[in-house]
Amino acid sequence: MVAYFSGEGVLATRLKQVAGHLLSPTRPMPSVSLADTWAFKNTMLAADHYLLAATALGLATAPMEGFDALRIRHALKIPERFAIPVVVATGHHESQENAAPKRSPRYAPEEVAYQDEFGRTPAFLKKIAD
Repeated sequence: MVAYFSGEGVLATRLKQVAGHLLSPTRPMPSVSLADTWAFKNTMLAADHYLLAATALGLATAPMEGFDALRIRHALKIPERFAIPVVVATGHHESQENAAPKRSPRYAPEEVAYQDEFGRTPAFLKKIAD
C-alpha cells in the first residue's frame, strides 16, 4: 500500500497539492503537476533537439501525435514502467538526388503583416516592394 502512494512521486505531489489548497486563501499558489507531466515536457525538449540535429544531417523527421502507445509498447517490447510521450519517424527523403524541394504556397507579406491596425501595410514592406 505504501509503495502505491509513494511510487513515482505520487505522495510528494499529493502533499504539495494539499498544502497549496490550504495556503491558497492566504496567498496564491501555483498548481502542482504530476511527475508524468514534467517528464513529457522535458522529453519534448530533447525531441526538439533531435529533430534539429537529424535535419542538419539531411534526414527527414516527423513527430507524431495520436499514436497507439499500447501497440508501440507491445511491438518494441517496452516495459510498463516507461512512458511513451512522443514518436518521431526518421528517415531519408523519397529521392534526394533529383527532387527539388517543393515550396508550399505562401501569402505575400503584405497580405499577412500589418502595422498598427488590420489592413495597413508596414512601411518597410512598401519600401521592399518599390
